[in-house]
Amino acid sequence: MLKTYPGFETTDPEVNQNILMSHFNVRHFDCAHKERPFLAKANWATTKYLRVTSAYCSISTDTKYEAVPAVRQFIHAGPATRIDFEMNRRVTSLTSDAPIFVVPADTGYRCKPINEHAVIALRIEVSALANIATAMVGETVTAEKILVEQWNSDWPQNNFVNDALRFVDDLDSRIAAGSYAAETLGQALLVRFMLSGTSGFANRLRRQVPAPSVTQLKAIEEYIAANWQKGIDIKDIADEFGISVRTIFRYFKSRRGITPFDFLKNLKLEHARSMLQAADEADGVMRIALRCGFQGMGHFAREYQKHFGELPSETLRRARSAKSPARAG
Repeated sequence: MLKTYPGFETTDPEVNQNILMSHFNVRHFDCAHKERPFLAKANWATTKYLRVTSAYCSISTDTKYEAVPAVRQFIHAGPATRIDFEMNRRVTSLTSDAPIFVVPADTGYRCKPINEHAVIALRIEVSALANIATAMVGETVTAEKILVEQWNSDWPQNNFVNDALRFVDDLDSRIAAGSYAAETLGQALLVRFMLSGTSGFANRLRRQVPAPSVTQLKAIEEYIAANWQKGIDIKDIADEFGISVRTIFRYFKSRRGITPFDFLKNLKLEHARSMLQAADEADGVMRIALRCGFQGMGHFAREYQKHFGELPSETLRRARSAKSPARAG
């Protein structure tokens, strides 16, 4: 997984150790069964809100990780994988029957995989969680508040594992880590993560929120329309107007039947159509798609066709055909 992203592959345990220590806050690494062939590889994608790593090793290892101001989450990714996590003098195993394990922020731990193993790891900065929580509840949520949240590793009702794996699959096959789609999906994944907490803070996120005034909502739409090319996200909008992300979502769902992300996407598609209809010979579909904030041509073409009933190339071809008699005369 994530093979198109930065990473490494090595048969040298010492090289693996150096990379782990320099990139992943490891303070100790050792291998068991040193007589067996060693292979370690990993790739990682970094978005605005989190880092996702896909890792594999062919033999048992023993690794100690330092405490960091981030929540670290591990998802089972190999049929024979078993990893024993030792944290606060307690050992918990990651297996196919218990496919998720969470290390709270500011907590060191020891990781002891048994034989060949593969894992997906998410590193979520506490500051990112605090920023999103602040936007959601409409008041300042400090990092200290996030740190005391009791994260629970047993969340089958939330389908978090499936959501995380779908996010990795999207990064692998359909979207780029720095794209608007990746940032949006990453933000949604963190919301799901926070809703999985077991203390009172998660319950606050589920409460009903008051709707903003009609005047304020009109101003939000005008703000999005004026800044659609600037890479704004829902957090930027919430900060600009001093209301919560949930309030904004609630308005768009109740008044327009779509999310604010859909509203922004539709704006971009409308601008793209106007540009295609007015394009000169130097402008192609790809250039216009990039200008409107669409990173993947396949994604742009699908969304455009869904919205307008034709491919962007068809719009461009018809516009050029309409102009050709004028040029001939």
